[in-house]
Amino acid sequence: MKESKTLVVRPIVFCWALISPQKQGSFEDYLWAMGKEAKKRGWTYILCVAEPVSLEIKSWLNDSGCELICLERDKITNTNFIVRLLKERDVDILHTHFIGPTDRALLLCKLRWGGRIVFSDHSSTPIDKSSHSYLALNHLRSMRQNLMSLVIDAYLPVSDFVAARIALNLPNAQHKIRRLYNGIDLTRFQPTNSKDNVLRIKSELLGISDDVTTVAFIGQLTQEKGVDLFLNVAKRCVDDGVECRFFIIGDGAFRKEVENLCSHHLYRNDIHYLGLRSDVPDILRVTDVFVMPSLWEEAFGLTAIEASACGVPVVASNIGGLPEVILHHHSGILVEAGDELCLYNAIRRMIEDTDARVEFGKNGRRHAEQNFNLDNMVSKTFSHYQLLLNSNESLWKSMKKMLELRG
Repeated sequence: MKESKTLVVRPIVFCWALISPQKQGSFEDYLWAMGKEAKKRGWTYILCVAEPVSLEIKSWLNDSGCELICLERDKITNTNFIVRLLKERDVDILHTHFIGPTDRALLLCKLRWGGRIVFSDHSSTPIDKSSHSYLALNHLRSMRQNLMSLVIDAYLPVSDFVAARIALNLPNAQHKIRRLYNGIDLTRFQPTNSKDNVLRIKSELLGISDDVTTVAFIGQLTQEKGVDLFLNVAKRCVDDGVECRFFIIGDGAFRKEVENLCSHHLYRNDIHYLGLRSDVPDILRVTDVFVMPSLWEEAFGLTAIEASACGVPVVASNIGGLPEVILHHHSGILVEAGDELCLYNAIRRMIEDTDARVEFGKNGRRHAEQNFNLDNMVSKTFSHYQLLLNSNESLWKSMKKMLELRG
């Protein structure tokens, strides 16, 4: 180990991540804020992402102060190429997002490059976990995880739920686990207190000119996210004469079913599909009830806390990390995953109980401010980096002292 490498003057972090190609989401906000903080601290923050990325997003990320590297898929998945970048740039820390802990690329990086590796675990648990095929696959995955835990220097799970899962699967790696909640930009996600502004935004974004209650689903249109349950509940509410409008934002395998229902003559005035949107903060500001009926164990539930930060009560499944994000009967209502009747009753209560909506919305904003501030997430990330750098330096000092004594 070289002294110039370990006695760091300007630490270099290489972030290896997958991002949304067109959208400034909360994860992209985090990467931007990391670049900004690195520049302020005098660090070098290299952000390596996969193409395609829009010119607007590239420009925005570059403005943060990070060094942006955009690679085609064949390059970003080429471990030899990544190792070469790590060596050429004399990187101190490799931080991976959405690169799995069983990915042999991390093992190869450790063997061929040798620096510190930080792994942020954002992974949710599949819904078919009880099947024999899944159990066999999970056993193999566990074996690979144990091997990978030897090369990962710090795990940063996004919730206590994920932290507990890592600790259960990798008991020998517990000392490396540091829960790091996702943070959001509380200035971008915040309530709109003026009723006139709400009506104006509703008219501009949603084409609504009245004050009818709005219920929104934002996410991937997949079975795991429970979009089919949401559709069934929306249909039932309309059939029962409940006065509200439902909005669905996102894309995925269930898109055709969503489009078919929204175009049906019985539902097209009350259930609307808006496709993929980049103006989610504005939509959330004028949403009255947000629904996250997930069937799989969500690692965190980022959109749910974005809704809470906008003062929107949330109806969500009581599963995975969601109970850490949504507090039952305080900032929303948690229901048993997959229980369509409970989901219907909870949504209907939120539609009809204005006082509860207001109270839950205020509580949700306060919960977001206290626990999910983006600035705190960034600060804690750098604290974890510094601990790793300090351990590197201590190791070097010990080795140096030993060599001096032998000399």
